[in-house]
Amino acid sequence: MSMIPVKSRWPKLSEDLEHSKSPGHCQSCGSQYDLDCWMEHDDLDHGTETLLILCRLCSDRIIEPHPRLYECLPHNQPRPGAMACCVACTLRLGLRCAHPDLKANGGEGLPIRASKPDVTFVDGRKNGKDFGYQLETYSIVPVCTGRQV
Repeated sequence: MSMIPVKSRWPKLSEDLEHSKSPGHCQSCGSQYDLDCWMEHDDLDHGTETLLILCRLCSDRIIEPHPRLYECLPHNQPRPGAMACCVACTLRLGLRCAHPDLKANGGEGLPIRASKPDVTFVDGRKNGKDFGYQLETYSIVPVCTGRQV
């Protein structure tokens, strides 16, 4: 039995959102605050290379009710083309890095230099219940060795 390709059943937010594809702006409303990076999945729920940048308000409003699967990526995960150091690079195409040395583009690899994060554990009490979380911050913004401005 052969598998016949089926046309995508669900719309893709990466194609439907109105604002520009830039690491520093929400693709839904254009906000520059409280941004997260989301990975779009295909119809079989496999992760793709397609990324979205959404503010918390827009992601709360559109991600959960959307039929396609989206995954919020950790803030410290490298995302070539969608990081702060990629904003002014001439080799950025939307939220994708087009540098020929990038492994995803068939190259040998494109090093990104970053400092180790400063890790802080925030501990507290709220309504008689203990809570806490780990906060990772960087004192130096990651730098791409292949960045071209």
